[in-house]
Amino acid sequence: YSCDDLVATFSEGVLVGYRWNDAKKQPAAYPFGFGLTYTNFEFSNFRSECADGRATVSLTVANSGALSGAAVPQLYVGFASLRPALRQLRGFQKVQVAA
Repeated sequence: YSCDDLVATFSEGVLVGYRWNDAKKQPAAYPFGFGLTYTNFEFSNFRSECADGRATVSLTVANSGALSGAAVPQLYVGFASLRPALRQLRGFQKVQVAA
């Protein structure tokens, strides 16, 4: 065989087969940490304290469902002085919560 015999020519265009399917997919429109779960969580007792130029934030995570699960509380800091207003992820923690 020569190299010319091993060349496949597609006249259908670039987006055929799996390439067509991949081109149609869009990135997920879910924010960071978004996930599906088989239980429900409640967030309460949100507290923040500032001292010596540092902020401490705490909250209570409770599982109100029938199954154990993992929650990922996230802390975003907003900068209203910037236009458009910027929201920046500053912290997160995965928490396992029993039913």
